[in-house]
This record gives sequence, structure tokens and C-alpha cells, in this order.
Amino acid sequence: FFLIPFLCGMAHIFIEKNNIKKYVLISLISLCIFSVTKYHLRFNEQRKFNELEKVDTSRAIDAVKLSSQLKGLKWITYFYPNNPEKEIENLLKVIDILSNDTSKKTLITDYHFIPSVLGIHDYSPNQWHHATVSFPTKGQKYFEDYKNFFISNLKKNEIDFIFETREKEETITELILDKNCLFKERLSEMLIRFKILKDCKDFR
Repeated sequence: FFLIPFLCGMAHIFIEKNNIKKYVLISLISLCIFSVTKYHLRFNEQRKFNELEKVDTSRAIDAVKLSSQLKGLKWITYFYPNNPEKEIENLLKVIDILSNDTSKKTLITDYHFIPSVLGIHDYSPNQWHHATVSFPTKGQKYFEDYKNFFISNLKKNEIDFIFETREKEETITELILDKNCLFKERLSEMLIRFKILKDCKDFR
């Protein structure tokens, strides 16, 4: 909806240059005000976007429980809409494990605040990890190009381990790299670690 004011502004310029009747301009301004108000209420006030649309945000808890850097924020996500305390408990375990790990690693996560809290670089080839949207998957046109990019990034940064915040066993990492290049280990309810087996074909 951010385009609506822009389009109305462009229409205003066009109308002035072409001496079109003022009632058209008034109609456009009215449309702009109505649209911006409607979408502000829908997306900003009522959170009618992404997966938070049906989440009861009154259940949100103080995010400072995760980190002092999040002071002043409330925490709730669509992963744990009914139990944000459990999510924070799991995330604190993740943060504890990562803070005690000294290896050079790539972190694949939807929780983008973690590297900042830990003061580390995540070495992730891309920040968003939505299969077929943020990156191609096997069988798609540019999959091999992306896979080569992913591997070259790991090699360039001399990465030995990939950590992924994932509760399900299906992972982003395994959508990209062949399983014979990985040793998979679950470290907690929310964290999986992959040791990269660099003697496999893709890393030679």
C-alpha cells in the first residue's frame, strides 16, 4: 500500500499539467486517504499480515528475558502463538550452546537477532530462508547455480559447521547440500548442527 500515495502524487502532477477537472483530483485525494487509512488499520494496528494475523498478541511477553538488547519490546511469534515462554526457553538454550561454541560456523535461522546478541557474524549466504522464494530448490532452473554459490561461500569463509534453528527434521541445509556431505546432529529441541564432510564430491 506504500505505492498508493506515490501513484496519487504522480496522478496529481499529470492532472495539473493537462488541466483536468479538479473533481478528479479531489476523487484521487479521497481515494488516497481512504486507502492509506484502511491499510494502516489492517496491517499496522490489526497485524493482518504474514502469520501474525490470527495470533493473540496480548499473550506477548517481555523480550528482555531473551536479551537486554531487546528491552522495551514484546515477544510473540507464529511458531509459539500460545506459549511464547517455551519459545524463549528454547532460544536461550540455543544462545547458550552457540556462545560456548568456538568453531567458525554458518548460522541459518529465522531469529535474526541471535548473531547480534552473541556478537558474531553468521556467515549465511542469504538472510532469508524460504524454499522456492528466497532460493531455488532441486529441480528448479537456477538450483545448481545457487548450490555452487552456497558451497563457494562456505569454502571462502572456511566454515566447518552449519547450525540451523529447526524443530522439524527437514532442514534448509539438506535442501541445498547433498546428505553425503553432512553429519547431522541435534543439539537441542530447536538447534541442529551439521559437520561439513569436505571429502565429499561437492567440496573437492
